Amino acid sequence: MYIFNLKHSIPKVEAIMDELMDAPYIRLPSDPKTTRKFGIYIKPLKEQGFLKIYSTPSHDSAYEAIAVLKINNFHKPNNMMKRNGKRIEYIFEDTLIPKTKLPKI
Repeated sequence: MYIFNLKHSIPKVEAIMDELMDAPYIRLPSDPKTTRKFGIYIKPLKEQGFLKIYSTPSHDSAYEAIAVLKINNFHKPNNMMKRNGKRIEYIFEDTLIPKTKLPKI
């Protein structure tokens, strides 16, 4: 079991995490500030290897970033829960990363 605490309640970051609970991947907003904030607040998940953010090169005019949460309810139903309180907690029941291929974009 792994518990991730979202330290600050930022609605955009929380909305992205809520979408990632049930989807294999999502396209992050085209606003680089939102993507940067998401990357900063979700850093512990990236360090654990649970989350990966892929992006186009910065010199590309059509900036796009995709977030992939490797452990979510899409791969294993009821594996991830959200608990609201003073801090928002995301609880991962099983931290084994599934060996499945992601759907193509």
